[in-house]
Amino acid sequence: MLLNDYLFCYHGTIKRYGEYIESNGINLDKSRFATDFGKGFYVTNNKYQAEKWAKIKYQDNIDKFSSEDIKPVVVYFALDINKITGLSGCIFEEPNLDWGNFILDCRKEGMRDGIFHSYDFVLGHLADGKIVALLRRAISGRIDSNEFLVGISPLSSTNTQLSLHTEKSLECIKCLGVKEIEF
Repeated sequence: MLLNDYLFCYHGTIKRYGEYIESNGINLDKSRFATDFGKGFYVTNNKYQAEKWAKIKYQDNIDKFSSEDIKPVVVYFALDINKITGLSGCIFEEPNLDWGNFILDCRKEGMRDGIFHSYDFVLGHLADGKIVALLRRAISGRIDSNEFLVGISPLSSTNTQLSLHTEKSLECIKCLGVKEIEF
């Protein structure tokens, strides 16, 4: 997995947020803390994964906004590979123990609204969705790092993510447009 695989990338969200990004740019203050690689803006090079995220965001927001505002969308981006390679980054080629421990540390620190690392960007596999229950068990000491890793191992090798954590990293990504997806 290389940054070159992210020349074009995608972010799944709802129409309200997609249009905000297209008009105003990415606002890191809107990001959540307790995520795989910490507070940041996440994209994928897998359009189908972005569509899945958009549908999840739709379900999460169904009672919050009007039906027009919550339509699932994918935001299309171009990444300046030359520019981002000059920044501080961490790339996990494989979902190994280092990757698992990094996710554990990011999520633990994020639960306290903290940030575990100071990288501009992080690239790696997407942890399996059962992570919240596993995280609680790992924090309480009921499972060790290896058991945590087995539990969060990706279901697919094509599900990767790039997280951007600083304003410098956001300067490396350009919004190309927003497209509604069929449900």
